[in-house]
Amino acid sequence: MISTLVPIQDIQTKGRWDFPSHAPKYQQILELIKSSKWNHCTVGSVIERCEYGLPIRSGYTDEGVSVLRIQNIREYQIDFSDISYISGDIERIEKYRLEAGDVVVIRTGNNLGTAAVIPEELGGCLHSSYSMMLRPIKDKLSSEYLALILNSSLLKPQFFALKGGSTQPSINIASFKALQIPLPPLSIQKKIASVIQRSYEQAKQLRIEADKLIDEAQSRVERMILGEEGIDEN
Repeated sequence: MISTLVPIQDIQTKGRWDFPSHAPKYQQILELIKSSKWNHCTVGSVIERCEYGLPIRSGYTDEGVSVLRIQNIREYQIDFSDISYISGDIERIEKYRLEAGDVVVIRTGNNLGTAAVIPEELGGCLHSSYSMMLRPIKDKLSSEYLALILNSSLLKPQFFALKGGSTQPSINIASFKALQIPLPPLSIQKKIASVIQRSYEQAKQLRIEADKLIDEAQSRVERMILGEEGIDEN
């Protein structure tokens, strides 16, 4: 059993009785953010919309309006390999349509907090109820910077502290808006996002090259085992 002593003043002022909100890592992260050279703010103060995704009641179809499920949302990118579709009442789904530049984030499960920016080619698609859409105020917050900060270790302890009390970790809109983030000037946000994106693309290319080398090595092993490729016995 884990126990901790919390000053009664903290409970009175913060209105929280749960352990995670007073966990050392959570408090350390908040202090780091507040001591940054940049301003800091809540997510809610720099977004114009925050919406849950569409509840899927009747299942998916082979064609219709495309829907992003949480398995399509990866850190910094959308996985296009398994897009689903629904058909039905268009009026009901209009509020769930995404725009290019929106940020989608997984709001439940083991990948809680994983976020990506919607690219141009997915503008108009929908997102499912296990994700959340955030639309930044464009002159205050870069979409790419928001996705970057959501995927960072500065937010993970906050997700843990603010998640619901069930065994399945999840976070609601009110808690999401309360997340604290550093807020550099917009020009700096874009530069940071650009640097990280380049690093991410380089890392992805290295992984592709490594996977190719492994595949080639495995193929060679199979050829050797089958006697299709000679082996120097000396």
